[in-house]
Amino acid sequence: MSDQETRVFEIRPIPGYGLGVTATAHISRGDLIMSEAPLITVDGSSVDGVGGIESSIVKSLKSLPKDDQRAYLSLHNCHGTKLSPILGIFKTNSIQLGVHEADAGWQVPNAAYSWNRKTSEELVYALNDISPGEQITVSYLDNTTSKAPRSERQLKLRISFDFECFCEACARSPKELDASDRRRRNIAQMDSAIGAGSLMKSNPGKALRFCQRILEMWEKEGLRDVSEYRTYYDAFQVCVMHGDLARAGAFAALALKVKEDCEGKDAAGLEKIKGLLECPESHPLAGTTSKWKTRIKSRHSIDSEGFEEWLWDRAE
Repeated sequence: MSDQETRVFEIRPIPGYGLGVTATAHISRGDLIMSEAPLITVDGSSVDGVGGIESSIVKSLKSLPKDDQRAYLSLHNCHGTKLSPILGIFKTNSIQLGVHEADAGWQVPNAAYSWNRKTSEELVYALNDISPGEQITVSYLDNTTSKAPRSERQLKLRISFDFECFCEACARSPKELDASDRRRRNIAQMDSAIGAGSLMKSNPGKALRFCQRILEMWEKEGLRDVSEYRTYYDAFQVCVMHGDLARAGAFAALALKVKEDCEGKDAAGLEKIKGLLECPESHPLAGTTSKWKTRIKSRHSIDSEGFEEWLWDRAE
């Protein structure tokens, strides 16, 4: 967004952190904060090793205007002499094209980036409501590591970016950190149990309860990112497997909303979830059993009174 009138952020010094980005107006969850085409892109699958990556970067740099080349070379390199300056700068400052492939630490981010394949732009969407003057933050870590206990997150940040994180999640008291780490380990265990598949079929009530608890625990952690999409989709599969098309449709609607909020209305995979929202019985698992059989027309709307109680009624 080069038009200054449309910008809702500014770059300014943040005490203790160097330059940062802060909101200049109220930003709501799901709002597009910025969009920008990358100066340099590297397809790791099409180049041969570190040398190939560096050659690709150098080639791209040479094609840029001189001012952009100077700007690139002025960026920070946290890798010192471990890597060449060209590669060190790239590793320090680059992000993967979209959060799902990320190895980019801010670990309680209020914004997330998403790659738009149609426009070849990196987009940043708000994960929470952001007030004027509030710092806008994204995670430095991949979607798996950012959900790990503190020690694992800090280790990854030291190796990749050479700094210690003091975000809200990492600066808690020892007692709070212990509780946070337990929650994250419990989430990983429940997620693994759901993902194995057998629990969905043998004990759907328990699988649905795990989905509910995962969402509750992430809320306690202050994280509302695209991981919610996966959990809602898991809950959708539990319900559709046992013939509950009404609740399956409701979970599909919630998954769609999270996806659009975090990645935009052009996000990859939206057509699939929209199709399941309209016709959940088209899913391959649909009707594996008729234990919870309901019709799609009995689905409750997200904004209806008592929706949450009805939605999780089958959780045990």
